[in-house]
Amino acid sequence: MTGRRGLSLLLWAVALHSALVGIGLMAAPPALLERFGFGTVSQRFFPVQGGVFHLVMVMFYVTAARAPERHRDLVRLAVATKTLAFVFLASYFFAVERIVTVLLSGVADGAMAAAIAALAARAKG
Repeated sequence: MTGRRGLSLLLWAVALHSALVGIGLMAAPPALLERFGFGTVSQRFFPVQGGVFHLVMVMFYVTAARAPERHRDLVRLAVATKTLAFVFLASYFFAVERIVTVLLSGVADGAMAAAIAALAARAKG
């Protein structure tokens, strides 16, 4: 598999992951969010806002996945987004509240950032 093909497939997978997370955040009943460690959810605004953000990012990931060589800025945006998500989530876990789901999400985002960066470098040649 070429670097470009691998990068494209990874970006499609990242888009799917973000779509599922986004839909999950918007549709999950408060009891499910509480089960994942997020305390009492008394207002749906912030989970829905987070879901909408994930769905907006899906548009960028899909555009980049369709032609990563033409959309290098969007590939860099994907790396930056996932890196910032990792930093935020890890910082939150260690400095604010130790929610295992937050740590696991951070690790997943960090792994996605590293993989996208590595495949982008490989595709570049």
